Amino acid sequence: MASVLQKCSVLCRSLPASAAVKTFSRSAAPCSLHARDFHSGAAAYSQQLATVGASSKYGGRYTVTMIPGDGIGPELMGHVKDIFRYAGVPVDFEEVQITSQEGDEEAIENAITAIKRNGVALKGGLRTLHLDPSYGVARSRNVAVRVRLDLFANVLRCKTFPGLPSRHGDIDIVIIRENTEGEYTSLEHENVPGVVESLKIITAKSSERIARYAFEYAQRHGRKKVTAVHKANIMKMGDGLFLECCRKMSEEFPDIEYESMIIDNCSMQMVSRPQQFDVMMMPNLYGNIISKIGDVMVSRPQQFDVMVMPNLYGNIISNIGAGLVGGPGLVPGENIGEEYAVFETATRNTGKSIAGQNVANPTAMLLASALMLEHLG
Repeated sequence: MASVLQKCSVLCRSLPASAAVKTFSRSAAPCSLHARDFHSGAAAYSQQLATVGASSKYGGRYTVTMIPGDGIGPELMGHVKDIFRYAGVPVDFEEVQITSQEGDEEAIENAITAIKRNGVALKGGLRTLHLDPSYGVARSRNVAVRVRLDLFANVLRCKTFPGLPSRHGDIDIVIIRENTEGEYTSLEHENVPGVVESLKIITAKSSERIARYAFEYAQRHGRKKVTAVHKANIMKMGDGLFLECCRKMSEEFPDIEYESMIIDNCSMQMVSRPQQFDVMMMPNLYGNIISKIGDVMVSRPQQFDVMVMPNLYGNIISNIGAGLVGGPGLVPGENIGEEYAVFETATRNTGKSIAGQNVANPTAMLLASALMLEHLG
């Protein structure tokens, strides 16, 4: 498989400019596919869990579930299939379609069955409808896949590319996000007309599991520090439980520096692009986070190494991290469980506004496919 990865690297660098040098924001970007430069938490972690790595392999070839998704997903998958074909990658794709249409539950079941059968999937972003209350009762298709397969760890590495202009240089941050609970449990109800409760679920089991994964990841990859991101000063029981689990886990890894940081302060330490906004309105927690970003628009993202956090905060920080290194077209992501693994772009952006224009940067999806190959071995 190593020789295959080398071929993929050469082919990726030779992609035409129309396919390889524009990000979602249309900023120039290199398209170098050196998978070794990006982490493979999945591959190392699979060696520790007896049930991981049960990928489907027949006659020396792997079968992988492919979910093209919405927006630019199908065209990005086309680039992956082209490169795999040219490089002779021993992977056959079982393509499964999932749409964002309400009531398309059979497609979800088919996709989950296919992933369980093959063990591994490459997935495009799935559009989540926002304004239909009837749809809001159910989980988004993205969340449904992650929860049903217990893909508890979302891992992405935000690393600057040599030659790509960015506000900061030498950024190399690993963001590890608990992927199955928190505000994403979709437990909401209306007590009386005009009053809605949304439940945030934090459990010791999931918090300990993601904390251990983060510290073991840092240990395996020679990282020096783990930062636990939280809002325990306000959510004292929920985030307090997460923070305590991280603190206790740090005691088992004395050689790794441990620190905790409140989410809004963490955001302040990273960067933003304030010129694009005029008037912003948002709920309480998000307003606190955004106001801190506004306090210091340019700060020190290089201070972070490995970051571990609950689901919602991971979503926010992941998008900031992708923006730091050049945009959502550059950063791959992986969703790791004890039995299955799903690889996709880090920000899960469908790129609907540029679909069909052949300007979407395929780098993130190509790197995600390289991580998938490392996971397959």
